[in-house]
Amino acid sequence: DLEQPTDIQVSKNPSTVNINSSSSDSSSSNSTMNDLAGLLVGHKVGTQFAYYMAPIQDATNGNSPAQLIMGTIVDKMTQDEYAQKQSEQEATSDPSKTPVTSDLPENVPTVNVESGTPEISIPDTFKDAGVGDSVIVNTIEEGTGDAVALTDTVSTNYSGWLLDGTQFDSSWKDGKTTPVDLPLNQVIPGWAAAMNGHKVGAKLLVMIPSKYGYGDQATGSIPKNSDLIFYIEITGRTAGTSSDTATGADDTASTDTGEDAGTDSTDTTGSDE
Repeated sequence: DLEQPTDIQVSKNPSTVNINSSSSDSSSSNSTMNDLAGLLVGHKVGTQFAYYMAPIQDATNGNSPAQLIMGTIVDKMTQDEYAQKQSEQEATSDPSKTPVTSDLPENVPTVNVESGTPEISIPDTFKDAGVGDSVIVNTIEEGTGDAVALTDTVSTNYSGWLLDGTQFDSSWKDGKTTPVDLPLNQVIPGWAAAMNGHKVGAKLLVMIPSKYGYGDQATGSIPKNSDLIFYIEITGRTAGTSSDTATGADDTASTDTGEDAGTDSTDTTGSDE
């Protein structure tokens, strides 16, 4: 009864339907997508469609109510392009696959902490070029303590800036700082990947491409598609377990560090809740 729907779901982000990879899963959701994929063949980008699926009574896989799927074909890609996209999505959601480099560009930003509060200097050429495709880690001082793993919770002093030099969060306030505990399974992938393997006591300047940060989502005072720069001091770690492994930006909301310690109430190291 379309005049009295029991459930309406609206997606703001495009879903990908792989036409050449039908699933053998007989569940109603996969069956629906397989049927829809076949019906889209031959249609052009820009086509608007509606697909109605009658109710299903299935004692094995569960009953399914009537569904009306309405959408627009916004793009298409080859199988190779699809595979590349899948690979990139894994890298942007899994810190263990996030590329990290210590090779520094000639125009790398610098940080000064002599005043007691970190101050960033970002060359215009770096602002124009952006961070690039990998997380860049400039090790200002090596640590001598235990090495950090992706399953750990780390204690850090930190400040974060946009490429234009705007500071969006900091654990420093009035020249003083209190270490903030951050579980690496609750932070953006670029942050977790940058911490991985460094020892307690290390001081790092970390530059994170937007795709390993918040991507196309605006978060607090951080605009969407923003490359990020962090100065980080690793002051301690608490060992985690394999079940605590960081899994990426989609699961990274919860650590709000700005309200208690920083200049802003932005949740700087997680995603939207």
